[in-house]
Amino acid sequence: GGTRGGDKFAARKIGIDAEKLLPDFHMEVGNTGSAQPVLQLIAALEKANPGDIIVVAHFAQGVELVAFEMQNKPADTGRRGLAASIADRIPETAYLKMLSFDGEIQLDWGMRAEKDQKTALTQQYRSAEQMFGFVGGECPSCNAVQFPVLPSCVNCGATITADWLQYTQAPPLYMGLIQFDNGARMLMQVVDVDEGGIDVGTELEMTFRIKEHDKMRNYDRYFWKAVPKRSSK
Repeated sequence: GGTRGGDKFAARKIGIDAEKLLPDFHMEVGNTGSAQPVLQLIAALEKANPGDIIVVAHFAQGVELVAFEMQNKPADTGRRGLAASIADRIPETAYLKMLSFDGEIQLDWGMRAEKDQKTALTQQYRSAEQMFGFVGGECPSCNAVQFPVLPSCVNCGATITADWLQYTQAPPLYMGLIQFDNGARMLMQVVDVDEGGIDVGTELEMTFRIKEHDKMRNYDRYFWKAVPKRSSK
């Protein structure tokens, strides 16, 4: 840590040859702040051999120092790791774009940027395995593997879900894979479901309903939804 050049000064003070210092990544990734010692530790682990001593030193208004001894060479997982990730970097030379990425300046992106991208924390929690682990799912009926894990199987359509957490004015929110007479399939919302719920194979028909209300512009957006087909009286 510390200012550029300060690492060599600190190394001399604790008796470490300056030639054994790892690059500080300033020229490759810039100033990463508190993440810098972690990046350098990862770089050391990628290069170290059994028996090597890795020293991580942080100094500013105080000093913290941690030492590790490399016991075993990690198994090759096939992942590209830090060194290959930095080698594959794409330099950004547009300074204004970099400032906008960091939130230092606010650019006018026009009407397309007006939509509220509110984070759905409940959905993020429920889909954590898919979002952070890239984990798919397997249909219990036909064993078809799919990603993302949808409410209905894309192969056999053997499942349907009633979501009590997702917002809807008439909970629960029913979603299912709808199959039309011509074989086309589409994931749609199912409305007007009785208290007993709905079963796979229920005959449906299409209805044109309000999809959502734009409060900012006082405008209703419409789209098609599915409703259980009821026998005419």
